[in-house]
Amino acid sequence: MSQKSTSRRDFVSTTIKAGAAISAVSGFTAKSYARVPGANERIRVGLIGCGGRGSWHIGWLQRTAEAGQNVEVVAGCDIWNERRRRAAEIIQERFEFESEPTTYKDHEDLLARDDIHAVVIATADHQHCTHLRDAVNAGKDAYVEKPIALELDDLNKTIDVVKASDRIVQFGTQGRSSKGALAAKKFIQEGGLGKIIRVEESRSAYNPYWNFYKNPEKESDTDWKRFLMHLPYRPFDADMHGAWMGYLGCSNRYCGGLDESYERFCSFPDGC
Repeated sequence: MSQKSTSRRDFVSTTIKAGAAISAVSGFTAKSYARVPGANERIRVGLIGCGGRGSWHIGWLQRTAEAGQNVEVVAGCDIWNERRRRAAEIIQERFEFESEPTTYKDHEDLLARDDIHAVVIATADHQHCTHLRDAVNAGKDAYVEKPIALELDDLNKTIDVVKASDRIVQFGTQGRSSKGALAAKKFIQEGGLGKIIRVEESRSAYNPYWNFYKNPEKESDTDWKRFLMHLPYRPFDADMHGAWMGYLGCSNRYCGGLDESYERFCSFPDGC
């Protein structure tokens, strides 16, 4: 492995682990840092999944660049036409490209680019394993949103692919990796709360946040079969596409597990 490749991989590892904790450096832009040659090869990142979370990652990587790391987002991928259009605008604005970056509907096309070193995967939960395996097989380092998998078999298959490679893979834990969460863990482990015999958790939100997510208006706005991926086919459902977090088989929120009828759970006003 070349020294340049080693430096790039070290950077990907440290950058991913630092995440949102990296603060911006005033007086410089993402463009000015990303264009300056340095000790590390510039890390060119592709985004797979350009919804709300994916857009947040664009901002995080911009702040990483402004903090002095040689990184830039160069492409986005999403099956929904509107999200591809919006992602191109955000990437162009954040990294000050003179023209809009290339976006893709099919993630295989993004992964085929030799000039992309790493990807951030922020797609629907049931798609994570497929996108991660494809990314690793394409030679990309990857950051994948939580959860990695909804089914144990899919997880084990993905672990085998990652272990057989030399790729760096990190999955998002966000709050669980924060200083506050780690301090609370340490406090509890050291007996600060005494002997714990029972733990209960509850949510106070009556209307789940995913009910406010936008939906594609018609099937031609997106690629419905790609959305379903390995799940059994069903006719286009705009609500399921936009609010997939509320469907068994698409998400592990609250209920989790695969349910081939795709019953909607925690819907409003009939659920919860």
